[in-house]
Amino acid sequence: MLTGSAAEGSALKCTGNLTIAGVTKPITLDADCKPGANGDMTCTAKYALKMTDYKVEPPTFMFGSIKTGDDLTLAFSINLTPVR
Repeated sequence: MLTGSAAEGSALKCTGNLTIAGVTKPITLDADCKPGANGDMTCTAKYALKMTDYKVEPPTFMFGSIKTGDDLTLAFSINLTPVR
């Protein structure tokens, strides 16, 4: 849930709470926003986290013989279009 934001040029600093598997933690991420030709805007951002910080056990398979890492990067790109 977004709790605050501040714009500076094409950068947007967002603060909020991220909930994964019932665990909520405050986060801050920086989004890069680019204007489009028709008044629209595209914002992109990445946020790195550890699965175990949210009480999620990194997945394994083949009876635990193959494991993944704990690090995860969430990335998004969102297109915003004004309502006319």
